[in-house]
Amino acid sequence: MKIESKYKDCNGSQICYGDILRLITYVKPDSENAPKEPYCMLVRQSGEDLMYVSGMDEYWNMGDCHFEGESETELKAFEIFAPANNYIRKVFSFINYDITLTFAEIERLYKETQKRIENKDYGFVPAMMIIFEPEEDFEDYQKVKCCTIHDITVAGENHKVSGKFEIPFVDITDEDKADIL
Repeated sequence: MKIESKYKDCNGSQICYGDILRLITYVKPDSENAPKEPYCMLVRQSGEDLMYVSGMDEYWNMGDCHFEGESETELKAFEIFAPANNYIRKVFSFINYDITLTFAEIERLYKETQKRIENKDYGFVPAMMIIFEPEEDFEDYQKVKCCTIHDITVAGENHKVSGKFEIPFVDITDEDKADIL
């Protein structure tokens, strides 16, 4: 979700809060011991727009970010280097716990859990395991399966006796999930 500001960069692109900006006026020093190039980010704190500057780890007032004679909304010394939407999307693509359950799936999980509690069919560890299998083409759509830890233990013991492993998971996927998402 991008939140646009009133400011534009040197190319006339709308700057969003959280975009990583670079100073186009920055001249890289010849020394190999020189500090790294600072990057900036437009942030809003306590209702005030500020420019966070890496390297110096400080905040500049917006009045210090304009060339002389520029309008209040022009930030021609800055260029968008990494739009917030791009890097936020990338960061969240690595999070393993980004899951979606529809209310129908929550209701099925609840019913499955209640059934186990009533029958006392949960073994020594009263815990439900839930697995999600995202579709390759549509990652927001995930098949949802559940079972108790006890079910997995029983399946393992049955495998030792019969040599056949039966997957104990119950599919609680909402068939309408793709339409909802």
